[in-house]
Amino acid sequence: MASADTILDVTDVTKRFGELVAVDDVSFGIERGTFVGLIGPNGAGKSTLFNLITGVLSPTSGSVHFDGEDITGNALRKNAERGLVRTFQETRVLERMTVRENLLIASQLTNSPESRAQELLETIELADKQDTLARDLSFGQQKLISISQVLMLEPELILLDEPLAGVNPTMENKILEIMRSQLERGKTFVLVEHDMDVVMSECDDVVVMESGSVLTRGPPSTVQQNERVLEAYFGSDDDE
Repeated sequence: MASADTILDVTDVTKRFGELVAVDDVSFGIERGTFVGLIGPNGAGKSTLFNLITGVLSPTSGSVHFDGEDITGNALRKNAERGLVRTFQETRVLERMTVRENLLIASQLTNSPESRAQELLETIELADKQDTLARDLSFGQQKLISISQVLMLEPELILLDEPLAGVNPTMENKILEIMRSQLERGKTFVLVEHDMDVVMSECDDVVVMESGSVLTRGPPSTVQQNERVLEAYFGSDDDE
């Protein structure tokens, strides 16, 4: 049974695509105000699990509870209105709209005040580009806009799917600063990220997936010494 501080509870979630089992009987909980890493080799089922949690896909079986409410199979928009949001690996900015308009469009879902957009623009240091078309921004700046779009909704739980992929070190640090500031405000994050240095240094807890299942879970110091995790990533000595 989930504790009073559990904001997300995934129970026995399975997703099948025909004969393919993409997510296989996955269960775990996320405590409020924590920063949890979700890692695993390519094809482990991480993004599919994000889709199942947020309502992009419905599970074949199992349940998802957010803040004590069963949201299994709820639409993405409905979950966002409740405070559960996600970013995607690819940026989803509206290229023909300005930076500011991209944030205001997102705010319509929860009627966030326009002042929130200005606050976020200053936080991500793009206030001077608020009238610039999104298509004219760098890739890293577009990543900042994607993250700010979900923050406009004042969510409680944010799922980030490889937010640091393809950005330079300066932009990576900026994105991490935003995450840290939101954590200080009591927000909760689940992060899919291939940069293990970031995961091990920033996350409170790490869930490791392999072949659609949870391989192990624990604090970074324990997970990075786990032989099963090392084998999943690098193969065993027998493979040589």
